[in-house]
Formats: sequence, structure tokens, C-alpha cells
Amino acid sequence: MLRRFLTQELEFEKKTLARLKSHKLPQSKVILVSAGGFFYYKNRGEKKRTYIPRKNTRQIWQIASVRFYRQKIIFLEENISALEKVLLKLRDYDDESVLSTLPKVYRDAVEYVRSRDMSNKVHQSENPYNREDLTLVMSNGLIVRSREELIIAELLISLGIEFWYEKALTVTGSVILADGSVIMREMTIYPDFTIKLADGTMFYWEHCGRLDLEKYRDRFMEKMKLYAENGIFAPARLLITTSGKGEAINIPALRDLVMNVILPRCKITNKPE
Repeated sequence: MLRRFLTQELEFEKKTLARLKSHKLPQSKVILVSAGGFFYYKNRGEKKRTYIPRKNTRQIWQIASVRFYRQKIIFLEENISALEKVLLKLRDYDDESVLSTLPKVYRDAVEYVRSRDMSNKVHQSENPYNREDLTLVMSNGLIVRSREELIIAELLISLGIEFWYEKALTVTGSVILADGSVIMREMTIYPDFTIKLADGTMFYWEHCGRLDLEKYRDRFMEKMKLYAENGIFAPARLLITTSGKGEAINIPALRDLVMNVILPRCKITNKPE
């Protein structure tokens, strides 16, 4: 996870640096100075200075921005160099990466245990909606719908948190009839992730990745309404995260949420014997 985040950050900083350099900052000898709360400019190496009226914010910014952006370029170049060196030494610690470094007998042993024990620990989706979208296979055999859900699930697994993916949940929701009357009716929803806390409470995590789509947004808002009508509120029993179209999921933020909101309230299922 850390490698993935740092790789994304490296690419972002490279693009930012390229964009800044494309502006071709002027080679100005003019520098900004201040005295008594007033701004002045002068040529580098000279003593004579010229007062800049406070209302002339454009001139102040023109001089200050050259130094500001040059400093930003320096920081980005240093960051990129440091990130490239770190990534050369950084090791992935997901299950498959660790297994790939072990002797074959240990890999075989782990695969054997997984094959015998997996049926009790992997909870496949119970949601009948668009089953053809279940295409992404995780390291433990769970099949999910999106890259974002895969990242969340792998994070939960790495911390030993047992969960159900799209587990059926029966709730009671209000329905408006044709005559305008309202009745309460049982219905089934499928939270993205269901986690049983140490005290037996069920905790739900919804990740919304396409709120830019109207139908997706409408289904999500209806789901939030049902949670509220059944006394399931954030943050006590509900966690909601989002990401937009083409937007990289914020892995460090997800990790902080799991470490601070979920993990302290869970039983750890994969502690070494």
C-alpha cells in the first residue's frame, strides 16, 4: 500500500514540476524587500530601492511569484529525487509479495492451509445486483467490483480484520404509495463492508466511487436514508468514504480511518499462534 501511494505521489509531483517548468519563469534580477511594514523592490546587488504602493498588488505578486515558484521547483526536484531513492529500497509486504521471497515448501504450505481454511474466512458477495461486475480477485480469493473496494479489502485483511463483502442486511424503510400515504416495509440492502466489532455490534462501511453518476447517486442517497431510518449513524456504526471519477483513492487517509475508527474496536483474527 505504501509503495502504491508513493508511486502515485511521485507521478503527481513529476507532472506538477513539468507544468511549472513549462511556464519558463523570467530571469529577473529584481528582488523584494520590506521596511517598516512597506514593500520595496530593487535590483540584486544594488542599494537603491523603489517603493511599491500597497494597492499595487499585481506588481508585488509579479516580483514575489518568481521567487515563490523557483522555490517550489527546488522542493519538487528534491522530493522527486528522494522518492525515487526510497522506492528503490521499499518492499511490498502484501501476502503474495512476502510469499514470493520464501522457499517453495513454505509457499506450498501456505497455499495448502488457504485451500483448507478459506471457505470459513472468505465471505463472497450476496448481492444479486449486476453480478457480472464482480471481476477483481483479491489475494485471499474474494471477488469485488472495483479497484477502490479491492484496496479497502486488502487493507482490512492486512490488519487481520474479518469482514463480509456485500452481506445482506434486512432493514425497514418508508415507502410512499400512489395515494400519498406512507407505509413501513422490510427490504434488503447490501453494505459494501460489514465488520463485527468486539462487542458484537455490526459496523458498516460504504465506499462511494461514482457520485458523479445520477443513478449511482440516487441509489446511494436512498441507502443513506435507510441507514438513518434504522438507527445506523456515522461514526458509531457507519463509515462513509468517497472518490470521484479518475481520482486516486487516498490510501493514507483510509489507513488512518481503519487504524483509529475500526481497529481499536475489533478482534484481530490473524495473530500468529
